[in-house]
Amino acid sequence: MVSVQEFFLNFKKNNRFPYNPANDSFREFERLAEHMNWQGRSYFRNKESFLKALKNDDDHSDDQNYDDDEYDEDNAFIEEYDINKFNSLREYFDYFKYNFDFKYSYIGNAFELFQILARHMEWSKKHPNEVNKLLRRNDEEKNKTYMIGLFKKNGVLYDDQKSAMENLEYISNLLNWNEYNIRRREFDELVGFLSGQHFTTLLSLQSIIRTYGLDKIHKRMPKNKPECKHFLKTYLFVNIYDFLAENKRGYKKFNSLKELRDYTKKNNLFYDLESAKSEEVLKILLKDFSFRNEK
Repeated sequence: MVSVQEFFLNFKKNNRFPYNPANDSFREFERLAEHMNWQGRSYFRNKESFLKALKNDDDHSDDQNYDDDEYDEDNAFIEEYDINKFNSLREYFDYFKYNFDFKYSYIGNAFELFQILARHMEWSKKHPNEVNKLLRRNDEEKNKTYMIGLFKKNGVLYDDQKSAMENLEYISNLLNWNEYNIRRREFDELVGFLSGQHFTTLLSLQSIIRTYGLDKIHKRMPKNKPECKHFLKTYLFVNIYDFLAENKRGYKKFNSLKELRDYTKKNNLFYDLESAKSEEVLKILLKDFSFRNEK
């Protein structure tokens, strides 16, 4: 993990920031933001990286002596973001709408909208791309030579005592190269949690059956929760990201598992199995192991 000092030294070396470790860390960040001319989205993205470094620093007790009243306003935005506090996808996307000027009108396929958000926020995918390069090369000496060049290009000192992969983890944490994967994992967990809320009561289960017209197609409505769950497991074929669309009647449902699988593969709508904590979500929405484990 990156420490506060490493965070600032990176900008000192690469951007000529006059870092003064004797100053309070929060004041140094504000000086850095002014030096780098960070505004709006850039300011908050870098402040989040700074706060992560602060949290990871085992020796930052002096930084806790700042005046809370002086910094509450600056830190309110960052502290407000908590993936566990969102009770709907609308709340999640609205957070970025109001704080980062992310423009959207309605939620269709949840993953497609997340991809648009990721591009808007410029969440980096460089870490997984670089990991794949190292794995494909599968030669430590060649990987070391490649990584030394990559470190030099980004103005970061390579650690000869560590492997190429360990150095990649270090520079990825330092430069936020793994942000997309972190955000995607959080988002999938939120999708799994919100989907699971739809399977908790008899009325909510029957509502799903009506929404997708399954009662009319199969000429019956189950009368208790076990029957409803079995009914949905047998007859509901919908991708989990479409399941949370705001207008379900306008979104994809399929007549068979094969149709759903083909749609999922064609549109790359694979969902991380480990992010689904609800047994109902696993059995009803992710009923085919062959496609939910693919990436």
